[in-house]
Amino acid sequence: MSSFVEQVGSFFYIINPNTTTFEHVEEVPNYVNDAVPVFISFLVLELLVGFATGKKIARFNDGITSLGHGLVYEACKWFFYFGEVLQKARGMSSWSDSLRAVFYGPGWVPGAPRLGDPDAFPDVKAPRAKYDPQVPLWNVWYCIVHLFLALVFQQLLHARVMVFPWYTTAAYLFFIFLTVGCVGGMQDGSWWAPYLETLRCFLYVLYAHHAHVTPYPVVDGALVACFLLGFFVWLRHDLEGVVGGTTSLKSERKLVKSG
Repeated sequence: MSSFVEQVGSFFYIINPNTTTFEHVEEVPNYVNDAVPVFISFLVLELLVGFATGKKIARFNDGITSLGHGLVYEACKWFFYFGEVLQKARGMSSWSDSLRAVFYGPGWVPGAPRLGDPDAFPDVKAPRAKYDPQVPLWNVWYCIVHLFLALVFQQLLHARVMVFPWYTTAAYLFFIFLTVGCVGGMQDGSWWAPYLETLRCFLYVLYAHHAHVTPYPVVDGALVACFLLGFFVWLRHDLEGVVGGTTSLKSERKLVKSG
């Protein structure tokens, strides 16, 4: 792991060729993963400067979704891309078309050029309406905090993946995917998001009760308290949704829209 100063330098392509030249591919560090702390630091700095100067910053839901995609990508990298390619190949009517679906461009369809037909691509014209569902501000910050925690778990997984047993690695990956799904569902105002978030918080508390997540007991205790608080908050939302016939999150979303 390179020092933070070196990470900042590589983030701006300021590097020393002598320390970034390797004889074997296996020796090359994971520069993308090393850049994550620097990226998050500048992201937080951008938010603080934007708030202080009153300038418009990126939409929270858009930024959270982008971070979630990056988190999932770093966790499993090529799995999603290959899954989509294989699904497309299986949908072809012949073996030759299946092979073309794998080796040709992503826009290729039977009868089209190798990289796809540009005339068949969607014609997107400005201005295009932005998909920007409104959710309560407290929910936005809740999602930011828990997505940040998922990023911390991804860093812990990266640091220990060589010593973790396979089931621990699978548990970390499952929890990261579950976090991204819950955050996306809450930002979209989906009815199932509060129920799934309640389960997610409960699963973390259950896991942390039997295993240490970090090397620091104080941090582990703080994380358990955080997820335990989240569990009771969302459990209350779930019960109110059952009694009232709708989820509290959707009700608050409508209030935000009407306001």
